[in-house]
Amino acid sequence: MPVTLNIAPVTISFSNTSQGDGLSYLWNFGDGESSQKENPSHTFNRGAWEVTLTVTNENGTDTSSTVIVAVEGDEDGNPKKKTKKKGKVKGKKKGGKSSFFSL
Repeated sequence: MPVTLNIAPVTISFSNTSQGDGLSYLWNFGDGESSQKENPSHTFNRGAWEVTLTVTNENGTDTSSTVIVAVEGDEDGNPKKKTKKKGKVKGKKKGGKSSFFSL
């Protein structure tokens, strides 16, 4: 399943590529919202959202999906990096001697 990484909030325009007559569409954006438009747009806040398109006609139903990931951005519009907290952790080396190392 494809995954798309974005800076939140992000508005995405979806393009349906289904072909045929008498098609109906149901887009589920994974956040409680949906659309029956052929090519909708939707705004996502921070989080991971599975977007599913279900296309139906007299021959049946077909479904495809993708994952949208929207992360917090910095002042330059880049994904905000998590900072690691440094600490000391006890560890054992061969020979039973204790040592310390930073994470």
